[in-house]
Amino acid sequence: MKDKKLIVLYLAMIVVGLALLFTKSAPPPVEPKAEPIVAEPPKKEEPKTEIINVAVAKRDISKKTILTKDDYYFKSIEVAINRERPNYITEPAKLDAYVVKNHIAKDTVIEEVLLHRRIQKIMFY
Repeated sequence: MKDKKLIVLYLAMIVVGLALLFTKSAPPPVEPKAEPIVAEPPKKEEPKTEIINVAVAKRDISKKTILTKDDYYFKSIEVAINRERPNYITEPAKLDAYVVKNHIAKDTVIEEVLLHRRIQKIMFY
C-alpha cells in the first residue's frame, strides 16, 4: 500500500511538473542594450592671452609714500585678452611722483587704484 501511494505521488509530481513546463509563458526577449553614446566633453578653448609689462613693488611701500624709481621694477606677465582686468601700471611715467594710498607689499603688482594722485613738481627760477 505504501508503495502504491509513493508511485501515485511521483506520477502526480511528474504530471504537475510537465503541466507547468508547457503552460508557463516564455520569458520576455532580452533586448540588447544599446551602447551608451559617450559624448566627448567640449574642449575648453584656452583664453587668448597677451604678455604685458607691469610695475611691481621692489620692497614694502608704506602708506603716503611718494614713489620713485627705486620703489618698483617692471615684470612681464601673461593676462587674458577677453577678460576684464585691473588697471595695471604699464608705463614708468604713470608712477613717478604718485602717492601711495595704502600699504603695498613686496612683489605686489601696482594698480592705479593703489595710487592717490600725482604730486606736481614746482620749479622756482
